Amino acid sequence: MKYLSTSLWIHKPVILLTVVISLGLGFFHVNGPLVYMVCVGLIFPVGMSVHLHRLKDQALIYMPEKKSEWMIYVHGIPVRDSHSSLSNPFFMNKELLKTFYTRMFVVKIIIQGFALFLTISQSWPYFMQFSSSDIAIQAVLFIALFILVLRFVRTSRNLFMVFSEKWVLSERENSESGFVTAFLKRTKRKQTTLISGLDSLLAL
Repeated sequence: MKYLSTSLWIHKPVILLTVVISLGLGFFHVNGPLVYMVCVGLIFPVGMSVHLHRLKDQALIYMPEKKSEWMIYVHGIPVRDSHSSLSNPFFMNKELLKTFYTRMFVVKIIIQGFALFLTISQSWPYFMQFSSSDIAIQAVLFIALFILVLRFVRTSRNLFMVFSEKWVLSERENSESGFVTAFLKRTKRKQTTLISGLDSLLAL
């Protein structure tokens, strides 16, 4: 049993900061970061979830159940709630796995590219001004652009790893059907870790 009394975003300061920056820039008519958050953070996961469930209904993938129970306090009253979330799917064969991740990463990189282009085009007038009053907004815009570029590069790298099959495949336990799932390598501070393919797709 897990306990939750505050918003989950509070426990993820980077995501919370990105959301605050996106909303704040919207008041300055720079909507690229907000478009990014809505599309990559909401629309894309929902669309991918629907697609995965269609594949599951066709018996082309196997999705392990991943449920968690929370104790949420509503006006001081404890309420038990259960959540089920997506887990790394197992595909019937490697070809289907590669097709799925290639298409999903291409869709994601198109969204990120559009959001980055929109942010640059809407930010350009602010960078053309050199008054002291614009330093703050220029700094925030630079941070937003830096984050978007990093996300775009990471997705491009993931797409390259999928396309060149530089992944780690794992077969489903206790199964003779050959279902496989994928993990992508991520190097941070000279340490290499394995990130599930689904988590790589859902990462903001």
